[in-house]
Amino acid sequence: MSKADVRKAAAMLKDPQMTKTEVAQHFGVSRVTLNNSLKRNGYPLNPVALDTVTTREGTT
Repeated sequence: MSKADVRKAAAMLKDPQMTKTEVAQHFGVSRVTLNNSLKRNGYPLNPVALDTVTTREGTT
C-alpha cells in the first residue's frame, strides 16, 4: 500500500462502523497486509480504541 493509501485507511478506521475487513477489501489487500502497512507507517492498529481513551481522559 502507498503512504497515501495507508493514511486514508487509518482515517477510515476511525469510523467505529468501519471494519478492518471492509477497509482491506476497499484497497484490495488482506487484513494482514493492512495491519503491516499501518504498523510500518506508525499508525495505531486500533484507532477507534485510542479515540475512546483520549475522550475519556479528556472528560475527567
